[in-house]
Amino acid sequence: MVFFTSCEKEGTISINPSLKSVPADGETVQVQVTSNKAWTVVPNQSWVTASPASGTGNATVVVTVEPNS
Repeated sequence: MVFFTSCEKEGTISINPSLKSVPADGETVQVQVTSNKAWTVVPNQSWVTASPASGTGNATVVVTVEPNS
């Protein structure tokens, strides 16, 4: 599971896709971030990584989910 947050007042953020099922053998997904403020990606599992982990404005974030062993 990954959370995208924007901590500045009056900021907006949207992500696409906003929900993604991942197979047990793992997957890498590109997530489009649309924002007018700074944002941070917060993976809450050790088997999920995101790059870049933070930014300002629009970006493509690569989310990698490791295989379930």
